[in-house]
Amino acid sequence: MSSLEAESELKRPHESGDESDSDFVGPSISEAAQPKKRKVLPHEQLYLDNLPCAESYERSYMHRDVITHCLVSCTDFIVTASCDGHIKFWKKMEAGIEFVKHFRSHLGPIVKIVCNSEGTLLCSASLDKSLKIFDVINFDMINMLKVDYIPCTVEWVHGSGDPIQSLAVSDKESNKIYIYDGRSTDAALKILEKIHMNPVYLIKYNVKYDTAISIDRKGILEYWTGIKQDCVFPKNIAFDSKLDTDLFEFAKNKSIPTGLAFSPDGRRFATICTDRRVRVFNFITGKLVRVLDETLPRFTELQQKTQQLPNMEFGRRMAVERDLEKSESFELANIVFDASGHFIMYATLLGVKLINLHTNRCVKIIGKSENLRILNIALYQGSAKKSKAAVTLEIEASSNPTLEGILPDPMLICTAYKKPRFYLFSRREPDDFQGDQDRDVFNEKPSKEDTFAATENPAVQRLYENAILHTVFGDIHIKLFVKDTPKNR
Repeated sequence: MSSLEAESELKRPHESGDESDSDFVGPSISEAAQPKKRKVLPHEQLYLDNLPCAESYERSYMHRDVITHCLVSCTDFIVTASCDGHIKFWKKMEAGIEFVKHFRSHLGPIVKIVCNSEGTLLCSASLDKSLKIFDVINFDMINMLKVDYIPCTVEWVHGSGDPIQSLAVSDKESNKIYIYDGRSTDAALKILEKIHMNPVYLIKYNVKYDTAISIDRKGILEYWTGIKQDCVFPKNIAFDSKLDTDLFEFAKNKSIPTGLAFSPDGRRFATICTDRRVRVFNFITGKLVRVLDETLPRFTELQQKTQQLPNMEFGRRMAVERDLEKSESFELANIVFDASGHFIMYATLLGVKLINLHTNRCVKIIGKSENLRILNIALYQGSAKKSKAAVTLEIEASSNPTLEGILPDPMLICTAYKKPRFYLFSRREPDDFQGDQDRDVFNEKPSKEDTFAATENPAVQRLYENAILHTVFGDIHIKLFVKDTPKNR
């Protein structure tokens, strides 16, 4: 067979309409790009079962003035502080919390309260140039430090078992960081003057790596070790120069973090900043892992696409946000990790967002229906009732009714803008919403303004028996039988 005949034989199938696989141009169907699989966090529901999920707050308790700070210790104590210098201790019970003790701690506003990693010591700093040290377990004040400068922030920089409970305090008007022994009234053990060039605004200690992170007013972030290693640059991280990292992100964007939290394993840290962005970093490499946009234009765009709130309510909340930005309370916003390290929680104008870092998805918004602008939050995960015997995974997985008392009772403690109350969100909804009196506990005497308003307003005390409806066709007189048909609340 000649070459022409062979060529004609190869062309006949195509001419007759029988197309072979070789006629397809490009990759085959099996080789085509498959749709990208959605990330899934293994056992996500198990983690969510150990986090609060209620739409509304279960209980709220009072201070005499606006509450600014709250925290949870690993010894099952909750501490709240108000702007009048008062501190209250609360104990986590099997369901809810119980008041323990009240301290008139400072003469001026409290700028920071912080608990050490063991949950045994608490320090409060105030504008009155004093530091107060508390024994959390015995809820007693054990030490007072008087300083000759105004504290800006404080942080315990020691690990479990360290002989010295070292406390770092920054000066509001200089670049100095003072290291004290929290149980001693002596002078500072060490003064750090060369780490920063500007006043230090935030200090957080990573107990897993014995390393502190400090951030000054210009957004410059620095790493330094605890006092055991003489407060020098740490050696257990993966970079020698910050030029190889993303740690200049704050200075570049002219933003200052108001809150910083480490994951339980210490490998990541998350920040919430004055530019309303949440940034997650790798602690070892200093690289930026994720940025979440929580700016007001982003919320406006989201409201226009998929309505999150009624338009009037959304407009009211936006007005509150603009008022908040002008106040000092804007710097009280913080961020927390959960016990697994896979989720972060922080407050927005819609409520407290629960973000899954593995899937980059907002799993839940807590408190969305409440008329509150939540600011400072603290997360409790654990069981207030301890079992005498060791509880294994098999026992926890079983449906044993005797274990209900030791099951975790997660709770989110929140302060709100211009509110003298703090709010508890759990996995339980309020009991049938039987009025605000049931869930808003009046554990303080009402103020003079509240008492005056109650006595001056007769409608609060008097129930009327007659009503008149004025219509275009005339008046309708109605007699109300209050005793026979009381209003159910």
